[in-house]
Amino acid sequence: TSIGDGVKVNQGGTTGADQSVRMTASDNTFMVQTGGTVSGAGAAAVSGTVDTAVVAKTTTARMGKATVDAHDVAISAQSGEDLYMVGVNVSGAGAAGVGAASNVAVVTNTTTASVGAGADIAATGDLAVNANEQTHIDLYTMSGAGGIAGVSGAVSVGVINNTTLAQVDGSSDAADAAH
Repeated sequence: TSIGDGVKVNQGGTTGADQSVRMTASDNTFMVQTGGTVSGAGAAAVSGTVDTAVVAKTTTARMGKATVDAHDVAISAQSGEDLYMVGVNVSGAGAAGVGAASNVAVVTNTTTASVGAGADIAATGDLAVNANEQTHIDLYTMSGAGGIAGVSGAVSVGVINNTTLAQVDGSSDAADAAH
């Protein structure tokens, strides 16, 4: 979502500073994944389960070098992920049961809200630039094996590598940079 360079909002006429400008970019992901195996044999049983999820996205709300007159100006970028993964493996045999289960979730997102350098914002109320990113990962991994000899293993791996940024380009002070 963006307001580009050179755009004029609430300029002239009877509109103007009594109105507010709100821009929001939002992206939410809800994922449920399950995987499972069962094996059995008289002598030997071998099985495995692998469940993998990769989420990579960019969510951006940006006001470029625009001219805006408004009461309140709000630029917001929001991103969220809720991942639920279940991996189950059972192997059983008279002599040997071997099994494994794994769940792997990788989330890499960039969430940015920004005002470009040189933007001319006349806000009589508030200027708000907000970015918010929330990631939740629940991994449930189970494995079992049985027989005279039973060997099993379970591994869960969750990796979150998010970048979240709210900024007004050209200044460390939003009030100075935006006007």
